[in-house]
Amino acid sequence: MKGTPIAFIALHPASYTRSLAVTSGHRDRHLVAISYRRKKLRSSRTCWFATPAQASLIAVSISSMAKSIIVPSNERQHDGSVDSDATAKALGHPTGASTCRHFGVGSSTPPPDTSFAPNRISTSIYTPYNFLFKNLFKQFARLSNMYFLFITVLQVIPQVTLSGGYPTTIVPLVFVLFVNAIKDLIEDIHRHNADTMQDGDAKPAFVVTTWADLHVGSIVKVHQNEIIPADMIILASSSPIGQCFTMTANLDGETNLKIRWVPSQLASPDNPMTADADIWAKMHGAHVEAEEPSRRLDRFKATLTTCDNVKVSIGISNLLLRGVLLRDTDWAVGVTVYTGDDTKIQQNSGETPFKSSSLSKMTNIMTYQIIVLQVVLQIVAVVVEALGPDLPYSPRNSQSMLNAFWLFLTYMLLFSNFVPISLQVTVDITRFVQSILLCLDTEMALGGVGVTVYPYFPSYIYIHYFYSTKYYISLNLYLFWCQVRCSDLNEDLGVIQHIFTDKTGTLTCNNMEFRKCAIDGVSFGNVAGPPSAPRGSYLPPSTSNNYRLRSILPFPKRTMDMVSPRGHLTHVNIADKALQQKVVDERHPRFVQFFVNLAVNSAVVPIVDVGTGRLVYSAISPDEEALVCAAKHFDVTLLRHDSTSVAVSRFGDTVLFDVLHMFEFSSERKKSSMIVRERGGSAGVILFCKGADTVVFPALRSPVDAEHLVTYAAEGLRVLCVAQRELSDDVYEAWNAKYLAAKTASDTTEDDLDAIVRDIETQLDLVGITGIEDRLQDGVADALQCFRLAGIKVWMLTGDRPDTAAHVGVGIMGAEGQQAANASDYSIPEFQSLKRLLLVHGRWMNRRMSILTLYMFYKNVLLVLPQFFFGYYCSFSGQSTYYDSLYQLYNVCFTALPVFLFSVSDQHVSAPMSLQYPSLYASQSFGSIRWFWLWILDACISSLVILFIPLAVLGHGPSSIHGFDQGLWDVGLVMNGAVVVVANLRLALESKCWFWFIPVGFASSLGLWSASAYAFSSLLSFGGELYAVLGVVANLSILFMLVLVCVLCCFGAYGLQAYHTTFAPHPTDICHEIDVWGLDPTPPSSPVVIVSDGRVHPKQPHE
Repeated sequence: MKGTPIAFIALHPASYTRSLAVTSGHRDRHLVAISYRRKKLRSSRTCWFATPAQASLIAVSISSMAKSIIVPSNERQHDGSVDSDATAKALGHPTGASTCRHFGVGSSTPPPDTSFAPNRISTSIYTPYNFLFKNLFKQFARLSNMYFLFITVLQVIPQVTLSGGYPTTIVPLVFVLFVNAIKDLIEDIHRHNADTMQDGDAKPAFVVTTWADLHVGSIVKVHQNEIIPADMIILASSSPIGQCFTMTANLDGETNLKIRWVPSQLASPDNPMTADADIWAKMHGAHVEAEEPSRRLDRFKATLTTCDNVKVSIGISNLLLRGVLLRDTDWAVGVTVYTGDDTKIQQNSGETPFKSSSLSKMTNIMTYQIIVLQVVLQIVAVVVEALGPDLPYSPRNSQSMLNAFWLFLTYMLLFSNFVPISLQVTVDITRFVQSILLCLDTEMALGGVGVTVYPYFPSYIYIHYFYSTKYYISLNLYLFWCQVRCSDLNEDLGVIQHIFTDKTGTLTCNNMEFRKCAIDGVSFGNVAGPPSAPRGSYLPPSTSNNYRLRSILPFPKRTMDMVSPRGHLTHVNIADKALQQKVVDERHPRFVQFFVNLAVNSAVVPIVDVGTGRLVYSAISPDEEALVCAAKHFDVTLLRHDSTSVAVSRFGDTVLFDVLHMFEFSSERKKSSMIVRERGGSAGVILFCKGADTVVFPALRSPVDAEHLVTYAAEGLRVLCVAQRELSDDVYEAWNAKYLAAKTASDTTEDDLDAIVRDIETQLDLVGITGIEDRLQDGVADALQCFRLAGIKVWMLTGDRPDTAAHVGVGIMGAEGQQAANASDYSIPEFQSLKRLLLVHGRWMNRRMSILTLYMFYKNVLLVLPQFFFGYYCSFSGQSTYYDSLYQLYNVCFTALPVFLFSVSDQHVSAPMSLQYPSLYASQSFGSIRWFWLWILDACISSLVILFIPLAVLGHGPSSIHGFDQGLWDVGLVMNGAVVVVANLRLALESKCWFWFIPVGFASSLGLWSASAYAFSSLLSFGGELYAVLGVVANLSILFMLVLVCVLCCFGAYGLQAYHTTFAPHPTDICHEIDVWGLDPTPPSSPVVIVSDGRVHPKQPHE
């Protein structure tokens, strides 16, 4: 059974939240180049291959599959982390029993341990010393370049040369190598510049230095709006309570601020370390014991021993990661613990995999097959020559075997153009131009209002937009458009079979709204607006049909309450008078506990905006922010949140909670908890908990009815369970002693701590259930319907999977940052743009590149085969019929421009028609081995016509009134001209969209051949054997003969196209004809119906 290619996107661990994955394949058969015979699942570097039966299991086993892409499953822990000697050795770390690194704090020289990586990062491939050699090695790894290098060597051997010993093939070969070398050099210069900018950044620490000069144990001071140069433990900050705010968009794409803390033993509000001398005096000579570098962004464990021999436990909340931005904090001081390749961002970067399209792999197969055909023809020529009779002027001798060998090499030179030398450079340049045109498609651009643009956003443009309605509206508009980062996969966009997509932020708006809640078994939630109102439905009537404007206007305010940091999105959409009465008016204890739980048990940080003086919230996730905003909506406002206390305004009265322990949410825990004690309250110690029903319900004191949970889930709401537990002092003190002892023990693992935390997260009382809505983006439903009609299967993957790889990765740009977009092959503004990317541009580029590849082989076979058949007249002696200069310029000058223009502009079906009939996407295959050999057969037949008709006309006497006889070069010039004209006409038959520059390109190619032939025939220094030939063959009878040759050569292809278009039209032919005549695509009396299987059916009476 042939394997079906199944693949997944490979992004950084947190970039999957705004990404989707696409796999490629052919409609009528499996991919020829990458299908394998396998009975079980087989993994590779970039793709997964599975049988069709196994493909259905991937949605279930995606988690385990994703975790085994990087390392074998037996080398991973259950949480996906790597913990084995083999993996450590692969990462360059020491193996053995010890899994910790030890170093001193504040040393001026690097530690003697050579396993510590330097803080210099290099992403470049070349250096000034190895560029020439390394680039040439890379380029000559391609079969075609090695082939033409061998041909160049053959041209200087006297026994086989056909060019007088001059290596004429070296000119196009050097051109191809030069163009690719320039492209590689430009890309690597960009890498060097990025490395230099980062490694050369100066840090205004105690001594101004650069990133590259930092080492493990260095004490570094970072100021506001600067990037953290290495992973470092926070020792002090400008905040009296030891907090600092960071933005991790470079790591996980999140633009919301995250809070990090100075360890509580080091942060003393009464005696803060604010002076450099104080920090140096307290920390110089301290010692750190930290775990070995790992890829986990959510876990870290270390122990810092101060000069006073006080052991301080360090966790992930005390670690600043390299690449994050310090925000809203004047300065922070830390000690570097991981540098260079050991930092977590570099551990997760990995090596960028090399990707090649299915057509590229198929092209390699075509190249191998055409080389086999060439060798067979060479052997046939040598054998026929050996079996021929002895000639008086060329008697055979005892060195017949050596002569046969030289003849074999001669024919190799004669057939050297069987392999198109310009194929790769033409494909690369075409893909580059296609990418530019793809990025310029304004139909895939998206505007946004109120989007905060940070310096790391690369794809935006700022304009001032005016719209005239009942009032004049002035909008500050930012445009996002499609970006291409891997043009090698352009044609694979037209053969997609599976789409794997995330939900939040990809299919949805990522604007969380508190819609419903259930407290004490009663559900509340009458929304302020229509429940299914699409975005833009609250606009004035004159704008309701303006799709582009509707997509860029902000969400309407449907409640009076709106609290949001920097994004200004509505997070509360509930207007239930009964709930308002229960909470605000009656102040029912159970209802008040519910909203106090939401406000206190959160990772939201209140910040006062210095510009407006308004309280804004910074949250790790939009869900957390929506819950805190809901609490504020019901007069329970979060005022302050730090590592030691939480301040809440409860109906106007400020209430303080002392934070005893805080256990953050993680994908493994699926819940967050906080142990607090209210100051001045009588309730004692309280455990607040919220999380998924799968982890909260089993921890409840008594079972409860899950009716509202099921109802909310059926309505598409994001459900969280809110619970709490009152702890007696004895229970808490016993548990706290056990937890602190385990936390400070050096041999305690994260699993041991999790088990202790789970012990206290039991015997919970369910307070309520929340329902949060994240609406679908505009056009998502229509896009999914189009993909279904196009035969593309869409799978939605829920959850965070860090190691998922795909053949074609598409990222979605948005307010969460650029991580997913930067790590993808293509990035689009929103999900609905994927419809145009695949159905329009994907199909266009697939057809163009397929025909480009087939045509490149066709025109070269058309050029070479007449010389093989000419062996019948020259006893297969290896005589060439073409003048060598015209022969070498054929690919570069006479046929290059038309196929390039075709490959970047041809449109078989217009964009509106492609979107109106998605079934066209899966209805036709443009490139396959079968099509390849049909084009080769067409070239064989045409080459016979090109050879025998000119020989029949010119080979029996003068063809003009001047009485001049035509010789070999006269016939060869006519044949060469016929080949150029036929090759261009054959491409013209495939052109469906004739822009003004298409005929100009064809005319330029033919004019360039005429000019070259005239120059070589007119100047003795140029032509040699070709001198004065043009004057002999330039007559009317030869012109008529050329017309006859061209008609006969193109008659077969034209006849087949005319027959299929007239008597057996394909759906694409019908749509193309509708486009050409400008007809209504769906008239009431349409005689045919195009259905999703891509076939044309007669219209039935009931239809």
